[in-house]
Amino acid sequence: MVLCDMSCVPDHSGKQKKGKKKMWDQKKSQSLEEPLSGGPRNGIHPPLLRSKTDDLTFSKEAEKETGFSQPRNSMSNLMKHSVNFHRAFKDLPEEEELLDTFSCAWQREVPYHGRLYISHNHICFYCSMLRREVKVIIPAVTVSVLKKANTALLVPNAISIRTVEAEKFVFGSLRSRETTFPAAAFCL
Repeated sequence: MVLCDMSCVPDHSGKQKKGKKKMWDQKKSQSLEEPLSGGPRNGIHPPLLRSKTDDLTFSKEAEKETGFSQPRNSMSNLMKHSVNFHRAFKDLPEEEELLDTFSCAWQREVPYHGRLYISHNHICFYCSMLRREVKVIIPAVTVSVLKKANTALLVPNAISIRTVEAEKFVFGSLRSRETTFPAAAFCL
């Protein structure tokens, strides 16, 4: 016969579980107002402190100490998109600097969802859909009209580009048309 102490109860699988009373003692929650060593001392509670991760002054102090400030990961994302831009548009010179990129859809018979790349001399669109690549390169000197447009007649999330050859390109589903339009106008 096997003897166990009072805190162990045999399980049907041969394992031993702790009794409910022992488990309750271990799971007792601590109040934020009580120190860990026991109850309140003389009825005086120590003040609660904010953690350093939530404290905004802490992050600014650490930034000043290191002297390093990241703007928003936007530069690293632009560098990644620049690599994709040059990989997709090999016809453009390697010196062509990417200014900005936006997720959008080229409105045709079927909307092609892809990325709009804006450089100093070109507005380019790239989409890879159903193992088919769709590329559009619009030289900035051929753009005759650049205007804000609406999709579904009332949703203000598109820009329209008309070239001197009378080609019309409508890029919709822009997250922020008000950011995209000045970037596109800058390269013209």
